[in-house]
Amino acid sequence: ICMDCGQIDDNGFINHTGIALVSKHSHSTSVQTISLEKDGSVDLQKMHSWVAKILWPEQDKPDKELRWLLDEDKANENDRIIESVNSMQIFRLKGILSISCNQSDETSFESSSECSYLDNRRYIIQAVHDLWDIHPASQNLQWGENEKRTCKIVIIGQWLDEDIIREGFD
Repeated sequence: ICMDCGQIDDNGFINHTGIALVSKHSHSTSVQTISLEKDGSVDLQKMHSWVAKILWPEQDKPDKELRWLLDEDKANENDRIIESVNSMQIFRLKGILSISCNQSDETSFESSSECSYLDNRRYIIQAVHDLWDIHPASQNLQWGENEKRTCKIVIIGQWLDEDIIREGFD
């Protein structure tokens, strides 16, 4: 429901008094949802790298260039010059993961060799804008011995590039 015009669907509008009205503005369709599902387990370190790539797309730019963009942002009193109009903006990310290769609760971001260790705990992944967390769920939410392991994530954002997002998740 639009707080400005009270639009409740594509066919009708209703304001707070219940009187039908015609909207004098348009509603963007750029906000979208992408659902990801993958059978099996994922490596915790690789999952952190993937999330960093989609939440921090500018992370590999030189500091000098990033500082210039931020200075321009302040000088022009823009909200975020660093994010172009067509760049992905992730508002929310939530999911459940099956994790392999997490031999301890201490997360090391050094590359590791393949391992066959599967953590019995389900992991929760969540993000708001550019902050995220991946942590084990409570002890009563463990994977069953013969339960099919899957990883499921839902992403809500604006101008999402589904190919880039799926590429890293698969």
